[in-house]
Amino acid sequence: MNGRTTKARSFLSPPVATEALILASLAALLTLLAVSSCGKASPVAPTGSTLSLRVNPTIISSPRGSATATATLIRPNGTPDNGAQVQFTTTLGTFNPAVAATKSDGNAVSTLSGTGLIGTAKVTAFSGDVMSTEVDVMIGQAEALVSLQATPSTIGQDGGTIQLLALVRDAQGNPVPASPVSFSSVAGTLRSRGNFVFTDQSGAAHDVLTVSATDLTNQTGSSFNISVQGSTGMAVAVAENIARAPVASFTATISGCSVSFMDTSINHPTSWLWDFGDKTPTSTEENPAHTYSTAGRFVVTLTAKNAVGSGTTSQVIDLTATGCTP
Repeated sequence: MNGRTTKARSFLSPPVATEALILASLAALLTLLAVSSCGKASPVAPTGSTLSLRVNPTIISSPRGSATATATLIRPNGTPDNGAQVQFTTTLGTFNPAVAATKSDGNAVSTLSGTGLIGTAKVTAFSGDVMSTEVDVMIGQAEALVSLQATPSTIGQDGGTIQLLALVRDAQGNPVPASPVSFSSVAGTLRSRGNFVFTDQSGAAHDVLTVSATDLTNQTGSSFNISVQGSTGMAVAVAENIARAPVASFTATISGCSVSFMDTSINHPTSWLWDFGDKTPTSTEENPAHTYSTAGRFVVTLTAKNAVGSGTTSQVIDLTATGCTP
């Protein structure tokens, strides 16, 4: 050629080449970090650490109230552990967050909240194989008395709606708010469907029972039971009367010429009319007594009535062999 040596030139200018080298180095470093951290567990307390747990307050008055749980993690050398993951557990209620990291003072904090159930929560915290001692936290006030009211207390044969009111009180007679109760009924459909209903600030829980004519047809008696159960299992029931026409019946006790009558009619009669069968005046007493003037056989008739209708029955009263001597 011409005797001159030709040097190979880079296709990138010096500044661009330097920038490309830096970017390539950064990418390699990020890849290395990603690979090294893959599958690495969250930091936990080293073996030999101590973990203490405090809950404030340890008595939560409301079943839906809350308390603050503080777990303190100290490393084997006596210094607070900063950044370790602590998990909180409870047998009643929930923790939020369930896992919290310790701060520079070694404390991890979470909130214990009640879910409406009453009882004692067993609370613990752990990090790795290090566990705190168990702390008991009472959630909610246990009721001492549960009462139930049904309005109206009597329902017609065509059915209708019944307003239910449960009152929950503690041992001192104070209202227990946010206490879960469950209503049940032999007949009809509950608005709550039998699920928990929680008391308000006055300790009252409300539900509505809807009863159809078909529901009442399936009830052979003159009433059916409605009940409510509290969170500790305490239950109380009331009888809801079914407004049906009376089925009249009575018994008679004879002593000489005197007879004592007792009404045994069902379906809640409100008035009675007795015909003693001897052409004497009738009686409107519920359980009358009558003295006959002569011996003989008398047909006694009772008509029992209420707002729905009436029922009538008769019996023969035989005084011929009872020692009736006028």
